[in-house]
Formats: sequence, C-alpha cells, structure tokens
Amino acid sequence: MATLVSVEPKVGMWLRSRNFDLVFILGIAFLALCVGAAATQMPDIFRLLLLVDLWLLSFHHVVAAYSRLCFDARSFRAHQFLVMGVPVIVLAGTCTLAFGVGLWSLMTIYLYWQWFHYTRQSWGIARAYQRRTGELSSPEIQIGDLAMYLVPIWGILNRTAEQPARFLGLELRVPPLPLEAAELAGIAAIVAVTGWSILRVWATFRGRPASAYTLYVASHFVMFYVGYVLIDDLTTGWLAVNVWHNGQYLLFVWLHNNRQYGGGQRVSAKLMSHICQERNAWLYVLVCLAISTILYLGIRNFATTLAVGLIVTQTINYHHYIVDAIIWRRSRTRSRFPLHYLALRPRSVTKSEVPPVQ
Repeated sequence: MATLVSVEPKVGMWLRSRNFDLVFILGIAFLALCVGAAATQMPDIFRLLLLVDLWLLSFHHVVAAYSRLCFDARSFRAHQFLVMGVPVIVLAGTCTLAFGVGLWSLMTIYLYWQWFHYTRQSWGIARAYQRRTGELSSPEIQIGDLAMYLVPIWGILNRTAEQPARFLGLELRVPPLPLEAAELAGIAAIVAVTGWSILRVWATFRGRPASAYTLYVASHFVMFYVGYVLIDDLTTGWLAVNVWHNGQYLLFVWLHNNRQYGGGQRVSAKLMSHICQERNAWLYVLVCLAISTILYLGIRNFATTLAVGLIVTQTINYHHYIVDAIIWRRSRTRSRFPLHYLALRPRSVTKSEVPPVQ
C-alpha cells in the first residue's frame, strides 16, 4: 500500500492551475446555464441541444469513466469483474424491472439515482478543493457539507412534489409528496447556505479566502437551484445540470489520467499513457468520442423497440454509477491525486490522508 504524505497546501490552491480551474468551475457552469436558458426560451431547439449534450458530453463522459477500466491490460485485469460480471447482473436486474414492473420504473430509478450521482460527485469535487485549500474551521466544513446536500434535496423534493408525469418524453412515476415538504427543505437549504456564506465572508476577512473552494461550492448551489427549482420543466432543468455534470467529469477524468501518465509513455499502458499527455489532449478527446459514437450508434441500430433501447441505455447508466462509486474509492490508496473524493464516502477525511502535491 502506498504511503500518503501530509502536506500544507497553499491557501486558495487550484487543482491544476488558475486558468484550468476557472474553466472547470465557471466556464462549465456558464455553458450549462446558457443551455438551460436556451432550452427554456426556445423549446423548439431542445432536441438539438439534447442531441449535442448526449453525443459530445454524456456518451463521451461514460467512455471516459471506462478509460480507467479497460484501456490497458493491467487495468482490465484489475477490474475484470466490474467490466465483465457486473454488467450481466445489472442487465438482469434492469430486465426484471422493465418486464416485471414496467418501463416507467427505469425512468424513476434513473431520475433519483442520477440526482444522487450528481450530488455525490459534486460534493467529492468540493472536498478535493477543500483539502487543497488547507484546514478550514470545523463548523464551516460541517455547514458547507450540510448546505451542499440540502440544496439538492430541496431540488429533488421540489420535483417530486410537482408530480411530473413524463421525463425525457417517457412515463415517470414519483412518490406522492406534499409541496410543504419541499418548501421546508427549501427553508433549511437557504438557512444553511446563508450560514456558510457568512462564515466564508468572515474567513476571507481573516485572510483565508479559499477562492477555488468558495467558487466551486457557490457554483454547486447555483446549478442545483436552477436545474431543480428555478426552471419549471423537469427535463429542461435536468438538461442544464446534466451538461454541468458531464463537462466537469470529463475534465476531472482527463486531469486524473494526465497526472497518472504525465511522466511519459508507459509500455504497460501504451494507449492511455500516449493520449493522456498534455500535448495529446485533442487525441484523448477524439478517441473517447470515436468509441462513444461507435458504441451508441450500435445501440441505436440494435434497439429496434423502445423497451430494448431503454433497457440497454439504462443498464449502461446504472453500471456507470456503480463503477464510479468503486473505482474512485479504490484509487485512494493508489492515485497520487485526490479524486477518490468522488466515491460514495460519507466519512470526513483527515489531513494525513492528503496525497503529496507534485
């Protein structure tokens, strides 16, 4: 097991660089908000925006996740059951739900599981920024974490209380929920965000601005509020958050791979180590896009009915959520970059677990 060495990061330290992180934090969020605004104001172009999001970001982001599993022989051997065994289990469960309960069950699971997936990924990224920033006061960490969960909870409860009948054009069923429950969650979220904001302002005056961390958490609040509360239509709001999630995941995975293989090409992972060099970033994007295009065009040709298409795509989605929770968790003892905070890890992380900055 690798030994992780404690370090004292500089206040306001970025994950990579100021320019990279500003694109990562503000650029992607701005793009997502523009997509949400365009889809809201011009419903006729929604299908086009959805197609672009799916092809350039969503499919690409799933393939980028699998780049950590099977783009080289060593990774494939280490994750063989995840690649070969788990999909069979997930497919069996998805088929059972589709034919035993109804296709609507797949969309309902997708809505809630993906919301949780969005929330946990974003919390994990905020945790990585927090560790890079340095030790923040304990109440601030706790209130910040609470707020990062309460805003998405407000959002999903709001959508549930709206009782939408369709999602992405397909039947959806959600549990009954009074609007008052969503409103109470909203009040709690606003109080938590306000408390966190006050503490952040106070910390800034005391010389601890934590700029990257602050910007990222603020973007988290904005995106979940806009996507799940402010925008009236469920699918349109989902599209905005989906663009944000996909974009940040793509950059995060590339950053991880670049850190891992940045030292030069490796014989044991020729493809990954070559395309993950900074000068070959365009090639990395091209390879992932080519694989995702071939994969999903194949699915489209194979899926001759709605049921088959939905089962196949949701099996990939569900498997992707499981894979994400496992590979980022495992990486905490092998990776030299703290992306393992993306995993489903509810406990807090001590400073001694922070890997060295290179």
